[in-house]
Amino acid sequence: MVKDGYELWLMTQRGMKNADTNIKDGSWTLKEKWDFTWAEQGSIDIPAMLDVALAVTEKPKATLIGW
Repeated sequence: MVKDGYELWLMTQRGMKNADTNIKDGSWTLKEKWDFTWAEQGSIDIPAMLDVALAVTEKPKATLIGW
């Protein structure tokens, strides 16, 4: 894949074991930290992660594969 010009980015979303820290830690309650919906992950989190990947790679588009 790399030789063809592709990169692989792995995304960890809220609610996963390795996603237990945030820059807001200490400024919000545990209820606020874990008060999210799966719809918010799709409408907020994933687009934000794609924005970062596109900004870092300076590519015009990305393909998202998920399950």
